[in-house]
Amino acid sequence: MFRESEIKHQVINYIANNQSFEDFEDWLVERTRLDYLDNSREIRELIGEINLLIFDFLDNALNEEALKNSLFSLVMNYSFEPAPLTIGNRLVSKVTSSAAQVLRLDPVRI
Repeated sequence: MFRESEIKHQVINYIANNQSFEDFEDWLVERTRLDYLDNSREIRELIGEINLLIFDFLDNALNEEALKNSLFSLVMNYSFEPAPLTIGNRLVSKVTSSAAQVLRLDPVRI
């Protein structure tokens, strides 16, 4: 299963020239083949967006600099970590079911 941090790490390694395009593509293809359907909808969408950028690069619609800039922008703007729950200006670290009933909180949609 892909993790958001793993995807960001691999993209940053490629952008920083710590791995070749071929190594980055091989990693993505292998990982996608192994467990694509085991991932959340958001992760599958991110993987799909990355693949579209790679296809554009391979089709010469993007040069490598444009690919790297697009990948960087894409992964830096994606975040699937749950947003912190706040009530007013206070951060709520834990809400029990009884506290939620007292506060009449609706379930948080992620």
